[in-house]
Amino acid sequence: MLRLKARAKINWALDVCALREDGYHEVDLLLQSVDFGDEVELERRPAGISLACDLPGIPQDARNLAWRAAELMQRTFSREDGVAITLYKAVPAQAGLGGGSGDAAAVMVGLRKLWDLEIEDEALEQLAAQLGADVPFMIRGGLARARGFGERLERLCTPEGWPILIVKPRQGLPTAEVFRAWDQTAYPYHPDMDGITRALVQGERGEVAHLMGNSLQKAAGALCPEVEAACEALQSAGALGSVMSGSGSAVLGLFADEAGLDAAHAALSGCYPICIRTRSARASIAWL
Repeated sequence: MLRLKARAKINWALDVCALREDGYHEVDLLLQSVDFGDEVELERRPAGISLACDLPGIPQDARNLAWRAAELMQRTFSREDGVAITLYKAVPAQAGLGGGSGDAAAVMVGLRKLWDLEIEDEALEQLAAQLGADVPFMIRGGLARARGFGERLERLCTPEGWPILIVKPRQGLPTAEVFRAWDQTAYPYHPDMDGITRALVQGERGEVAHLMGNSLQKAAGALCPEVEAACEALQSAGALGSVMSGSGSAVLGLFADEAGLDAAHAALSGCYPICIRTRSARASIAWL
């Protein structure tokens, strides 16, 4: 049996780019691991896949990305043996924090070890692109710029330990609905992806806070007005800057120091169903 921690991710910035022939958009993402996440348990079985989860409402069949990750590994490596997957959830669903993607990546990394497979991280990332835009990044995590469908990864030196507060409104936002809303309204905002990349690499926290942006935020805000309200609440509580993560509905605030983070958490924890103190991290997967 193996047990792994699948850390959540945030987006410092997200840009929606060209529409592909398959109907999906190219994206330009600045992805960052943070130090809280789900726990994923894998146990070898003679055949088949099973999935259990401690959180009600999470699919426990092939609708779950972790299940599909196990199927992909079985198919790719012609494995007849199976696996029992157990998820212990800490990352909220429909939040833009990569909970499902992280679980899938942890299954792939775990099965590589459980089945003694010879595949390097880069090749595993390319395989993971079949599952979704965030999954390749989640194989290693840290800080990266992801382009295309998320499969073209540029690894960057991560700013470890930056204080971050994540708040999530009660309403979740399915990714497909947010992209549909973006397509229908064509909000023209595009963040300065090169500028914020330079600021992150140079560790310029104030400049990062100034340049954080998300092309999907206005579309998401039209579906869930609490998104914009949460950004404003974080800045009123002392955040250097705030932005929606991924397709929402979670919003993050970047803070100058731990004292500011603690004060904001105390002020906002009673206002939102989910309010998480966290920090930037160097990796997405950890062995437990």
